[in-house]
Amino acid sequence: GTAWAQLGNDIEEANGMTADGMALSGDGATLVVGDKTAHNCRVFQLNGASWAQLAQPVSGEAGGDLSCQRVALSADGTTLGVGASGDDSTGKLVSRFRVYRLSGTQWVQLGPQIVGEAVASPSSMSVALSADGSTIALGTLLDDATSRCRIYRLNIEDTVWVQLGHDVIKGEAVAYLTGFDMALSADGTKVAISTHVSNKINYRASQLHVYMLSGAAWVQLGRGIDGSSWGEQSSISVGVGADDATTLAVAASM
Repeated sequence: GTAWAQLGNDIEEANGMTADGMALSGDGATLVVGDKTAHNCRVFQLNGASWAQLAQPVSGEAGGDLSCQRVALSADGTTLGVGASGDDSTGKLVSRFRVYRLSGTQWVQLGPQIVGEAVASPSSMSVALSADGSTIALGTLLDDATSRCRIYRLNIEDTVWVQLGHDVIKGEAVAYLTGFDMALSADGTKVAISTHVSNKINYRASQLHVYMLSGAAWVQLGRGIDGSSWGEQSSISVGVGADDATTLAVAASM
């Protein structure tokens, strides 16, 4: 048909829940919702005409840990990536990333959490997962107005996260902010990263870049995709095709 039909019932706000980050599984039957009020995230699975909560919520580890501000799901919905921020021992706001896998009625953490650097704000993060959940891309806009994107792959034997290649990109000037949003290809060897150029008063233009892992380096594929006008904030949200990241979906606002 030519019309969009709603799947299941509305997922109502409960106990003051305020939805923040959201992500869908590959088949659209599993949904994760980050709750910035409760500092946790909940995963729902479509069961007939209703969305039923899957296992227990995933919560932050400490009272100051703003958990689940950025979330991602594997294709089958059984692996969950979470980006959080919280104060470290010096009082700086730092990024933290964790990956969980569904085991029965519990979400079990895979490997240690990955602790990033000081971030500009609680929303200055992005997280993406490969289809099988074994590769995670982490993007952070730092408090010095530069940014970094790093990709890690799970070493199953040692259950540790090992960085793939070097840092994908670094912002080199205050006016050039990178890593606002990201998406990974199904196999985790290609990453799409949105960038924004600012005149320090408001966002003026932006680009989207795609990188491919080649040996120990991330190599840019093709030219960047520019916003169509200086007032357009292109690449605010980005998605890639499941096969080989040769198809991109880009959301923009004016």
